[in-house]
Amino acid sequence: MKETNNSLGYDRSLTHQMIQELKELRDHPYEPTADIDIVWCLSAIGSYYQEANDGPYTGKSYDRVVIDRSAEIIRKITALRLEKPVEEVTKHDIEMSGPLLYYNGEHDQLESRNYTQNEDLMAVAQNPDFPIPLSNIVFGEIDTANTLAQVRDMAAFLEGAEGVGLKVAVVSLGGHSVRVDRYLEHTKDSFPADVEFVKAAAPLDQENIGTVHREVTKVFRYLAAGHLARVSYYDTVNRSQPNDAN
Repeated sequence: MKETNNSLGYDRSLTHQMIQELKELRDHPYEPTADIDIVWCLSAIGSYYQEANDGPYTGKSYDRVVIDRSAEIIRKITALRLEKPVEEVTKHDIEMSGPLLYYNGEHDQLESRNYTQNEDLMAVAQNPDFPIPLSNIVFGEIDTANTLAQVRDMAAFLEGAEGVGLKVAVVSLGGHSVRVDRYLEHTKDSFPADVEFVKAAAPLDQENIGTVHREVTKVFRYLAAGHLARVSYYDTVNRSQPNDAN
């Protein structure tokens, strides 16, 4: 029997599920494969050049963490495709043979924005030292600064994308992944049926206990509001359980 003890719908089994997911992320980091078509980078707090100013995130750009993680994955995918060492992969190699980087951060037309996320990625992509060419970057257009808007934006993009059977590596902060994975499950019917998502979150050692705790707590809040599923998109064991917190 599920145990609840607060108005947000906290329950022991859900907490256990999330702890197991975080342990799995810690112990078994994602290893890129050559068949990834799109690396989807969900922007995080801060921007490439701006440190965050928000509670436990303050003093570090977590957006830079996920962007650099995405760039690392793209370089490794390109190396696998070209059968060459990753340190020898050039910007031209990525332009010719690498996957797309899809980034849906805050943009200059967004009323609720906190950081210059799209502008900063645009700027750094024009730096010769940044590994991903601008031609390989697609900027999304979210209508508000939250994760659900990012997921809906990706669904709209994939509906119009060419090709079938796309495989998408999903890059978020490690703590954020417990929430992202449940948004994907909740909204999976809005994505083309032949799209496959692969969890490629940043390692947990990039964060602190406060940032991870905040993300876990948000799962209970948004679950109670009906914004996400109780189980992860990747959870085939618990998917038969109800998706609400009541």
